[in-house]
Amino acid sequence: MKKSNQQGFTLIELIIVIVILGILAVTASPKFLDIQTDARSSTVDGLEASLKGAVNIAYSKALIQGVKGTPTTPESTTGTSVIAMVYGYPDASAISDVIDDSDWQIIEGDTTTRIYPSDVTYATGVTGDTFTEGTDPAHEACYVQYVEAASDGAEPTISQVITGC
Repeated sequence: MKKSNQQGFTLIELIIVIVILGILAVTASPKFLDIQTDARSSTVDGLEASLKGAVNIAYSKALIQGVKGTPTTPESTTGTSVIAMVYGYPDASAISDVIDDSDWQIIEGDTTTRIYPSDVTYATGVTGDTFTEGTDPAHEACYVQYVEAASDGAEPTISQVITGC
């Protein structure tokens, strides 16, 4: 009689391997599938670039209209919108006029405006330029900040914070 050689895995060995692979997949997948963070960061990157472009266009239009120079520069008409200007650049409070606020949460201070993605509530208010953070501390550091020009010849500061996206 021939002795049969077993080839392959037993059912128990196969089940153990599947369980181990399942455990590895569950523990490793959040690191590789953190899509919301990447999406928010990319959204904030895009907003920062768009805002810089829009501010430069508004500045160019203000130069053409001759409304550069003082902190209380008259409003500049750009197409169909009227934008308050400071030293030729948009006033911090005018940023909400150039951004569709259905996509963004815009919190305006005296000389600073923060723009957050609208999918989470972040800052809830502002006093002067001090922002009151919202109820979602995990994402409060995910925004674009616009600080208006402080003097003639100075540009506004447009920066992003994505450490909490």
